[in-house]
Amino acid sequence: MPFALGAITDEIAPEMEQALEVMVSEGIRLAELRTVFGRNVLELDDTQARRALTMVRAAGCTVSGVASPVGKSPLGAPRETEERRLGRALELAALLETDRIRIFSYYPEPGQTAAQLAALAPEVCQRLERLSALAATHGVTLLLENEVDLWGDVPERCRQLLATVDSPHLRFAWDPANFVRSGVAAPQDAGWSLLAPWVACAHVKDCDAQGVHTVAGRGAGQWPQLLRDLEGQGGVPLILEPHLRLAGRSEGFSGPDAFRQAVSALRQLLPA
Repeated sequence: MPFALGAITDEIAPEMEQALEVMVSEGIRLAELRTVFGRNVLELDDTQARRALTMVRAAGCTVSGVASPVGKSPLGAPRETEERRLGRALELAALLETDRIRIFSYYPEPGQTAAQLAALAPEVCQRLERLSALAATHGVTLLLENEVDLWGDVPERCRQLLATVDSPHLRFAWDPANFVRSGVAAPQDAGWSLLAPWVACAHVKDCDAQGVHTVAGRGAGQWPQLLRDLEGQGGVPLILEPHLRLAGRSEGFSGPDAFRQAVSALRQLLPA
């Protein structure tokens, strides 16, 4: 199979032990950490981070990334705020023995026109340039995720950010459901040719045209085509984040049973 499978652990269960148990039973070995011990990953102290790594290792898994909320903040907030948060994320990445951190592209003021959003591009790019430069000093890759209501919500703006920053330490986390929820009716058709050079992971999440999350392949995310395109360039990690029971602005949850359904649906789509 050309794809390594991973999961954001708190999508499965709040307790790390249960989440890892379900992952292992499903043959999933990459653990991405977002909420751990009831706290956002950036709020962990060093002792808690080491404990989390010990648990992941004991389950026979590895930490694939830090699912940080860096960049999920107003574009008008001081730049230094997110730079400090990324600094802590970089410390945690070293403790967790991973070289990947998920980030986002900031919230503009709601109700902006297309022209107003375009005028914000230099500020967003400069912020991501500074974050990428900081990551480079630690040998870490930042994974920019497209997200609803952020500046980088549709393929054209995501590409503008990635191409302008032009750093090997800034890559892209393709989330087809988030594209659909941002009004991109056919994300693979609309975005793959624009973003393929930067794609370094894909989130296993799908939703229908009404924005209701589904297992992969039952929504509008064009999962069969996405998998063919990913396989064609060597495959990337597929990180399960199905959001089948809860899809909040800063969190998502499926639970063990729905998570297993999501894994089963994905495996039916994967090449032999």
